[in-house]
Amino acid sequence: MGLVRDLASAAGAVLIVATIWSVIGTVVVPRRVRSRIPRAVGITVNATFHFIADSFDTYERRDRVLAAQAPVQLMMQIVAWLAVFELGFALLLCPSWHQRSGARIALAGSSLCTLGYLAPHNTAPTVLVDLASLVGLSTVALQIGYLPTLYSAFTGARLCHDAGLARRPALVGSGAAGPHALRAGLGISAVTELPALFEDWERWSADVSESHATYLPLLTFRSHARCPRG
Repeated sequence: MGLVRDLASAAGAVLIVATIWSVIGTVVVPRRVRSRIPRAVGITVNATFHFIADSFDTYERRDRVLAAQAPVQLMMQIVAWLAVFELGFALLLCPSWHQRSGARIALAGSSLCTLGYLAPHNTAPTVLVDLASLVGLSTVALQIGYLPTLYSAFTGARLCHDAGLARRPALVGSGAAGPHALRAGLGISAVTELPALFEDWERWSADVSESHATYLPLLTFRSHARCPRG
């Protein structure tokens, strides 16, 4: 029985360390870091929302459904992190707190959420409870700080796009669709204006590529601009 508890504790420690790296890699490291937890959440939420959206027959209704995908994905991401932490700390408590599995899970959940409705009565679990509280608070705080970064990157890309349109009023209302602009003319001179237009689009595309490759949830953020018709 002691060996089983030790193995369970080791598995819990691995889960905790892996999840801490997942949190840090996702919300702190300023580059793309592959992590299975956010990836699994993203795939699940994306499949669910597209399944629901596909049941509507108009773009406007599908867009209203998909507009909620990014917020839900971010919420489910932190729920998944906390759930794995809860399981990890429950396993880590096995050698030092000889209670039923349900009691250990309840203690881990109470500690992560800092609710305090359960408390251990010896030294070793107290240290783990304090650590769980610190991990839970840090995860929530980092996620809260992550949201302004995402919205700033999204808004910055949008403002850059709108500023480019403002310098060329002929494109406003066309949805800035390249083929439509070239087909309709829109007062653009291929000799004098198209090179500058393409240069602006190239710069904007590079900015969007950098921000969306760094912060993958941006891929699910949807603009308020309407899709061009025709």
